[in-house]
Amino acid sequence: MSVLLAAFGGLVIYYSVQLQDYNRLQTQFRDLASQNLALQNQVQKLKIQNANPTLKMWNSCNGPCNMSPGNWRVGGVPDTFDYNVSFTSTVPVSVYVLTFSQYVQFANCAGQISCVTGGFTQYGPTMSLPGSVFTLAEGCSAYVAVFQSATTGVISPDVSVTYNPSSTVTGACM
Repeated sequence: MSVLLAAFGGLVIYYSVQLQDYNRLQTQFRDLASQNLALQNQVQKLKIQNANPTLKMWNSCNGPCNMSPGNWRVGGVPDTFDYNVSFTSTVPVSVYVLTFSQYVQFANCAGQISCVTGGFTQYGPTMSLPGSVFTLAEGCSAYVAVFQSATTGVISPDVSVTYNPSSTVTGACM
C-alpha cells in the first residue's frame, strides 16, 4: 500500500510540475503575442511613414530669422508634397502661399499683398501658427510661400513637407 501511495504522490508532484510549466509557457506565449502585436503595429506605422515621409524644410535663413518692415522671406512649395507651416515669432507674421505670377505682382508692388489678384492662401498675421497644411501643391508645381511682418522681430520656423502626390492635377495647374 505504501508503494501505491508513493507512486500516487509522485504522480501528483509530476502533474503539479507539469501544470506549473504549462502555466509559465502560457504566460510567455501571451507576452510574446502581445509583443508581436506591438511590433506589427510599429511596422505598419513605419510603412506609412516610409510611403509618406515628412521632411523638415526651411531654406530662407537656416534657423531663427530676423523680420523687418518692407522685407519678406520666400521659399518654394514643392510639387507632390503637403506644405506644413508652423512657427512662433516675436511679432505678428503673415504667410501667403502665392502662384509664381502672384509673387511677381507682390514683389513688383514692394510687398503689398493688396496688389495681388486672384485667390491665394493666407495664414495670420499671428505670432504663433501651430500647424497649417497647404495641399494644392500635391499635383502642381506653381507655388511659393512668403513670410512677411510689418514690424521688426524674429521668427522661429518649423516648416516641413509630407510626401503626398495627387493622382490628378491640383490647384493653379488645373
